[in-house]
Amino acid sequence: MKFLAAALFSVALAIAASIAVSAYTISFTVFDSKEKQYIYEESGSANSNGSRFCDGTACICYEFPVNTTDKYVSLNWTIANQYAVYVCVTNPDDFNEWKPIYFLEKPADATSADWAPYNPQNITHDLSKYAPLCSKGKVWIIMADSDMSGGWGGYISNSDPVVFKTSQTEPVVGAVAEYIPSTQQNQAAPETETAETVAGKLKKPSKQIDPETYKKPEYGLIGVVISAGIFAVIYIKKRSL
Repeated sequence: MKFLAAALFSVALAIAASIAVSAYTISFTVFDSKEKQYIYEESGSANSNGSRFCDGTACICYEFPVNTTDKYVSLNWTIANQYAVYVCVTNPDDFNEWKPIYFLEKPADATSADWAPYNPQNITHDLSKYAPLCSKGKVWIIMADSDMSGGWGGYISNSDPVVFKTSQTEPVVGAVAEYIPSTQQNQAAPETETAETVAGKLKKPSKQIDPETYKKPEYGLIGVVISAGIFAVIYIKKRSL
């Protein structure tokens, strides 16, 4: 009877541990040593006073681990200038699989003073609805330039960390609304560029950086059974002393 109680207690602990593993936070600052672990492809982005600058056809693609069962998923970063942000849940090597989620283009008649409020902005993206689609256990986020006609390329600031977070209990707060293509906005004068046209002009990903693959802990049924056995043996030994 004591053995059964110990085993059940151990199983409960193991299940609790497996749930905890499914909630985690990844945080890094651009160009620090930790960022490299999450770079899937770096294609021409530059170091601009410590920030990552994606001008013209340059872009950066990050890869983060995610479970299809993750309830809440978010990305927070401080970005500026003319940026195009994409998410991919299938094949990041295929531009057609990139879905635009945020897009900002500098108005042609905007002065520096007009544009200043956008430089930079702390942005949170709610990626929760994409988690069930991440059958490969990964999600890719791409930063690019929304207007390749010259200058003002999108950049990721080093003033704040890039924070990717998953949770089963904490809803995403303060997220921006997703980008809506101009064809769906009923506007008479669409953008000079759209997120779709930008993706078609970007550099072919060059694999300039081979990232260290991030291995998220897996805690399946086998792990639960093994842990239960270990806890049960320890409990029995202690009781026999």
